[in-house]
This record gives sequence, structure tokens and C-alpha cells, in this order.
Amino acid sequence: MVERIEEEIEKLNETSKAREYFVGNSFTRERKMTSYDFVCYLLFQKGRTTNMELINYFKEKNQRYEQTITKQAFSKQRMNIKSELFMDITKSYVSDRYKEKEIKTFKRYKVLAIDGSVLELPNTKELREEYATPKYKNGSVARARISSLYDVENDYIVDSIIESYGKTERELAILNLNNAKEMMDIKQSIIIFDRGYYSESFLKEILELKCKFIFRLKSNALKKQSKLLKEKENKIKILDKEFRLTVVMLKTGEVEYLLTNIEEEIISYEEMKEFYFKRWKIEGLYDLLKNKTHIENFSGKSKLTIEQDFYAGIYLCNILEDIKKEANEEIKKEKQHNQLKYEYKTNMNILAGVLKTILIGVFVVEEASMKELYMDMIEIAKRNLVPVIPDRSNPRIKKSTRDKYKTNLRRNM
Repeated sequence: MVERIEEEIEKLNETSKAREYFVGNSFTRERKMTSYDFVCYLLFQKGRTTNMELINYFKEKNQRYEQTITKQAFSKQRMNIKSELFMDITKSYVSDRYKEKEIKTFKRYKVLAIDGSVLELPNTKELREEYATPKYKNGSVARARISSLYDVENDYIVDSIIESYGKTERELAILNLNNAKEMMDIKQSIIIFDRGYYSESFLKEILELKCKFIFRLKSNALKKQSKLLKEKENKIKILDKEFRLTVVMLKTGEVEYLLTNIEEEIISYEEMKEFYFKRWKIEGLYDLLKNKTHIENFSGKSKLTIEQDFYAGIYLCNILEDIKKEANEEIKKEKQHNQLKYEYKTNMNILAGVLKTILIGVFVVEEASMKELYMDMIEIAKRNLVPVIPDRSNPRIKKSTRDKYKTNLRRNM
């Protein structure tokens, strides 16, 4: 992983010099903060005031406070960085991972889950208009819709999009899958969709991608074929094509209906229920993004700064997942001779905090110090563990997220 970080530092240096990612002649003159500095700053900010973030960044570079730039100069210059820069470094990172031999698959198929969520934005008139937030009687809140395509076997965000609140999950899902085609052979994938995605028109679009899929259906999705819902498994004809319809019973007594084009030789009826629930990993992804890396804690109030922060956060999350995997492998080796009640893994809440505290140093110091800092991060991850308790489930608790991060009360420490 150290070698991978070294590669990323080199690629970030190259990307930060590519003129296509900057507006006009910005960053052509020598400045206190280079384009690489701006990219690293936006990746590793911790949700504090801009002045404190700048002081911390230059401290990591072993430079004095007098060498920093003003908040006003920083805010003006960051507007010259296109959000596509962060989108493309994420795409490059994922593409490189899929070229590696140790990538995990299921019977040669990549297993991808797709799902959407809503992010709260700084509640300004500009952002409410930019992201088409609907108006309500008790006042509207600026929100954006996001959609992510997640590799549940390898723990990578293959693609993630932030868009207008008025966009539908189906529209964004198609964008996710088309973007993914640039990084992998989508035909050699199994896409798992949650309830709410299925419709005949959407199914038609998915069929054009020639991939395998599983749709979780609403109970009223197939009214005309209601007789088929009484059997454990049956064949069903839609759009003049034949599919499998699998009926599974949950521990709660609830019945789920799964529609798929996957042959029984690949996934049997007995395997289908367990296989479908691989998609729950994407729920964990949104918990990681919102509650551990705090992706909604935006540092600006314009559409551009929202996109910069969002796509920088997606890139950082993939690096975090890689570091987690390395730490967990080392934990597994160290614990395998001990007879413990549970398997243990690194605490992602701690690791996410450590990442932004230490990883910034990894990207801005000399090579020798970089390796030392990286190993410090792995050691901290190994000392902060949580047990892996099988078959544990927690009820989903809805919380009010309104004004979760107040931009006028950002931390100064």
C-alpha cells in the first residue's frame, strides 16, 4: 500500500499541473500555494475555519505562518479549480485497482450495488436554486441527490454522482453505470438494485448494458403476475424475455421478491437470499461518508465548492478503504493464533479521523518521513479494534439532518 500511495502522490503531482483542470491562466505563476497544495488542501481539510486549515496545512509542510496566504486569496483561487480534477483522480484510482490480479470476483463476475441518498447542503438561496430543492410550507432546505455504484467484494466506490435534488435515482443509476464502462467490462458484472428502482422502462435500459442484475421488487410491482408470487421460484416473462422470480422469507417474516437474469448454475435458489444481501454494504458506505468522513461538512457555499468537496471526499474514501484492508489483514495475522470469541477489525470511525490527521502529512513531506507516517497510521488502526459480531442487525433510526453542519460555526481548533 505504501507503494500505491507513492504512485498516487506522483499522479496527483502530474494532474495538478494539467491545464485542462484549471480556469484561464490560473496557477501559471509561482505562488505560496501551488496547484498541488490546493489539491492536497481540499482533500484533507478537517471541517475547521479556512484560516485554521491554512495554518495547519503549512505546518504540515514545516513552513511558518507568515508563509500562508490569506483566506480571501485562497477562496478566490480555489474557484479556478474544476471539480473534474477530483472526479478524474477517483476514476484513475479505481481503474488501476481493476488491473490488479488480486481483485475479488464472484464466479468471474464483479458484484456491484447501486443506491442513492440525499445530502444536506449549506442552506443558501443560490444552492436551493442550483440543486432544485422543492419549496415547503415550513421553509425549504438546500439538498442534493447522490448516487453511488459500489463494489461490495472489493470495497471500492466505482462511481459516485452529486446532482440536482430533482433528478431521479434511476436517471443517476444509468449515469453511474455508463461511467463505470470506462473502468471495467460492465457485461462481466452483477448489479444489485434495491426496491424502488424497478420499472419496465428502466429494465429495458439495463438490458441494453448486457450485464447480470438482481432487482428487489415492491410487492405490487407485478400485479398481473400475482399468482407467480406464491411460488418459491418461477419463470416470468417481461418485455418478451424470460427472467427468474425468486421469493425469499426474511427472519422478520417479511417476504422479498427478487427479479434476475442470472442463471441457476451461477446463483441457486438457496444462495439467492444471501447473495442479494451483499448490497447492504452500500448502506455502510453511506454511513462512512456521512457520519465518519463527514462529507456533508462542506467548506463553501457555491456549486463548484460543493462539487470539489464531494468528489475529493469520494477519492479519499477509496484510499481509506484500502488502508482499512491492509490494517485488517495485519490484524487477522496477529490474531489468528489467539482463540477469541469474535473476529476483530479496525474501528473505521477512528481510522477516518486518523486519515485526515496524518495522511495530509504523508502527501506533503519527504519520502522517508512519508513511509514512517504511513506505518504510524497502520499501527493506530491496529490498536483501535471493534468485534465483528455475526448476524447483528440494527434498526434504522431516522434523524433530523437539518443544519447538521453550520457553516457560520465551523471549528477553529
